Amino acid sequence: MTRYAPLWQQAGSYAASLDRLLMQTLWPSGGLNGGACSSVANTANVNVTAGFCAVVLQAGQGVALCRWDATEVVAITTPLPPSGQSRIDLIVVSVRDNALDGGANNDFIVTSVPGTAAASPLPPALPTNSFLLATLTIPGAQANLNTSTLTTRAPGLVPGGPTPAGRLYNPSQTSGFASGTQVLPMGSTAYVRGGCIVQSGGIVVPLPGVYMCAVQVNLTAIPSGVSATGYLLQNGTAMARGSACTIAPPVPMVIAAEPHLLAAGDLIQAGLNFNGAAGTSATAGTSADLNYLSVAYLGP
Repeated sequence: MTRYAPLWQQAGSYAASLDRLLMQTLWPSGGLNGGACSSVANTANVNVTAGFCAVVLQAGQGVALCRWDATEVVAITTPLPPSGQSRIDLIVVSVRDNALDGGANNDFIVTSVPGTAAASPLPPALPTNSFLLATLTIPGAQANLNTSTLTTRAPGLVPGGPTPAGRLYNPSQTSGFASGTQVLPMGSTAYVRGGCIVQSGGIVVPLPGVYMCAVQVNLTAIPSGVSATGYLLQNGTAMARGSACTIAPPVPMVIAAEPHLLAAGDLIQAGLNFNGAAGTSATAGTSADLNYLSVAYLGP
């Protein structure tokens, strides 16, 4: 057992890690003040205005508070994507510390993390000891960022830390589900908090950590003898699977709330696998109580 020196006690002496634990007490999930991102016209640069943010560090190292007092210019990796493809980049604040990474730097940088160009791109992983400011979606065959989409992902710097959570309901598609696996985008928003973003009928989470995720779908018409299975999708890939249901509709298909370890920027969606034969289709209801997707942050 260790009794650590009280912070700022007269004639006290302690490691910098104790100050970082103070920051963790104040902002356990990180956060941002200022730091607004915008693309610079006719260039491949992004401006990040002056601000300060709390960056959650790797396990046991607390939180680093980073401040910059003038606009940072972030150069986006070139070449930009070719025709027929696009790319998702991250705009981040990254802490560099010899005690954390064994490198030569003891500072932080405001920088970009390039994704991989593809017809249906996914965001790259958030680097260790980094804080996500925004995502940048770059379309193909462009000479600059003029037609790119810059989406803020950073929650505010709130004492006690933000609590990301979101709930969507009512499928935007309610009929004509063909055989096979498909995304079931939700068309209405009950609430989105703590930096969560609604995208593609799903929820993008702003912080790395454990989230309670749940989905329920009410199929009101299933052909006799045909089954359907509900899913949770993480960046387009099934992450949890409900039981197939073959009983007569209406049939709420529930995936019980389950904790999942997610990365910042992960997109969580509802999915449906309808096992009907060619020419058959299923129909979903529109009740907010029976059709929903939800996520709730539990902690790092």
